[in-house]
Amino acid sequence: MELKQLRKELAAEAEKAGICKEWLGKILTAPSREYLLQLFIKGLDFSILHDFPSNRLADEFSDIAPHFGIFVNREGTWPAANKKRVIARDAIVMPATFDGFSVGEVYALHGSGVEVRASGRAIVSVTVEDGAQVEATATEYAQVKIFHHGGQIVTHGNVTVINP
Repeated sequence: MELKQLRKELAAEAEKAGICKEWLGKILTAPSREYLLQLFIKGLDFSILHDFPSNRLADEFSDIAPHFGIFVNREGTWPAANKKRVIARDAIVMPATFDGFSVGEVYALHGSGVEVRASGRAIVSVTVEDGAQVEATATEYAQVKIFHHGGQIVTHGNVTVINP
């Protein structure tokens, strides 16, 4: 889909979901698909709350989204090593690895399965939503903090579960 049409369809979905005028303008004037993915990450709270974008429009980014740590509506098993952020919705991400002194965030949204492996002195925060499955392992001095809003979790090692 051409960028102009993609912006138009994303804006229509976002407007229907109640996005503010400022962000609607950002979508409509985005210079690239990469910029649109950056908006998705910055506005992740809106995206989670409104299940935005639809899988149909998310598929338009399937060639570049994994480079940003975004796995939406993906078939198969996807590895993600030392990404700053991993976002999974209707996808399997195995393993999401963090090592050395890396710091990362993982968002396991509905329909996703994520295996988190932290080692060295890595620090990882994981948000688990309804319908997601997460297995988290922290070895050596690594730490994993799980914010459990729903879904299923299995932990090994230095993993703390927080039920907000």
